[in-house]
Amino acid sequence: MTINQAIGEKVHTLMWRQGVTQERMAVELGVTQAAISKKVRGKRPFSVEELLRTAVLLRTSISELLAGVKLPHLDSNQEPIGHSRLITPIGGRHRIPRKRTLRPVAA
Repeated sequence: MTINQAIGEKVHTLMWRQGVTQERMAVELGVTQAAISKKVRGKRPFSVEELLRTAVLLRTSISELLAGVKLPHLDSNQEPIGHSRLITPIGGRHRIPRKRTLRPVAA
């Protein structure tokens, strides 16, 4: 189960218990009902602002929404998925950043 699926499942359970519909949630978050459907199924992530608004609507806290969600463990040599060391400048060419060295200033 992914992080998005775990959060979506928790939100869906709270919505069901409190009788909150996807339509009402969509109005409160300013998104479409289809977007809410994707979020509670874990197909699309909640933004931080959406989590805040969801917690208020469902009369709970963000910590309760995130309770039990297991974050992926990274070794010290790993980078998060989707992170790239390549920088794409405005021109669109990829380059690897160079290490900058400090040169002594002439007195």
